[in-house]
Amino acid sequence: TRWVFVRIYPAKTAANARRFLRDLERAAPMKITRVLTDNGKEFTDRLFGLRKRAAPGNHEFDRLCADLGIEHRLAPPMRPQTNGMVERFNGRIEDVLQSHRFRSGEDLEQTILRYVRLYNGQLPQSVLKGRTPIDALKDWHRQKPRLFKKRPYNQAGSDNYAELRRADSRIFQSIHNALGDGRTVLNVGAGAGSYEPIDRDVTALEPSSEMIAQRLPSKTKVVQGRAENLPFDDNSFDAVMAVLTVHHWNDKENGMAEMRRVSRGPIVILTYDPAFRDFWLLDYFPELAAADEGLMPPLNNYSDWLGRVNISPVPIPHDCSDGFLAAYWRRPEAYLDARVRAAISSFWKLGDTAPGLQRLKTDLESGNWRRKYGELLDLDELDCGYRLVVAF
Repeated sequence: TRWVFVRIYPAKTAANARRFLRDLERAAPMKITRVLTDNGKEFTDRLFGLRKRAAPGNHEFDRLCADLGIEHRLAPPMRPQTNGMVERFNGRIEDVLQSHRFRSGEDLEQTILRYVRLYNGQLPQSVLKGRTPIDALKDWHRQKPRLFKKRPYNQAGSDNYAELRRADSRIFQSIHNALGDGRTVLNVGAGAGSYEPIDRDVTALEPSSEMIAQRLPSKTKVVQGRAENLPFDDNSFDAVMAVLTVHHWNDKENGMAEMRRVSRGPIVILTYDPAFRDFWLLDYFPELAAADEGLMPPLNNYSDWLGRVNISPVPIPHDCSDGFLAAYWRRPEAYLDARVRAAISSFWKLGDTAPGLQRLKTDLESGNWRRKYGELLDLDELDCGYRLVVAF
């Protein structure tokens, strides 16, 4: 699943190795049946060279493994590739360390732990077919619950937006496929970078310093700027993407022209059809429709701006992890949560939302919402008006 658990200690000792294993055993949702380590003295009393000796199993780490019912395996000597996945993740940590200056050891530790939290819960991976490690754990839990001792869950983040606006793996896969095989990608209006592919050379452009501050430490080059004036040469990128951002642009036509100028390949845009009306939330907040009409460009504008385009619906899963406006179509209670609404820009533009919220609350408590919209509860996904625009 590529799920990662990290702890930082001041010294590499057997006591800290035991401490780590205990922390891991408590934190891991799955049952741990075996653990593979290298041959360091903190893990084993196996000897090499003239004093060669097999591990007798008396090392304190071995004894803890036995107490926990875990088989302790040792990597073959001089075979570092055995721990290849660990070493590759260590390379990611090294990238974080080299790209930041830290005020203190605590700052360094918190940065690494935040990176691990976001890596596990927010970064879809192509090797996992567009899922995050937590998504993969949840799938395993559904398929083989006997392998688990508790239900996998997403840890809450420290930033409201980053916590609630996590890339949905199914939407991510649609965007990833549309980008094609290009290696260099520009993400315009990148926000916190939720849908950026991790297997490409990505440059992110974002106007908000607050959003940039919420980004995950990575190799991505981040540039503060606006879509209407991209600070890049013509044909600089193999592909350009823009995810739920066009409605924030001041000059949409010029922004499209700029994306066309810097891309030598596809332009991939996730947006909303302002003519779409078949969404129950509009019954409680009809002013959302007027707000969309004023901000979202009509779909026929894209061919005028970009030439030949393909426009396809993007169904929203019932458990969508990216908390945009329609993400909670099968979880109506979520809209009553001020934290959820704070992460949805459409609500920022409304005036007094109290009447609509009160009507929704009343209908949920009385059962009237279920009577009107209960058939939605049997659906796994729904067309809520989101569209993927791909220009070639």
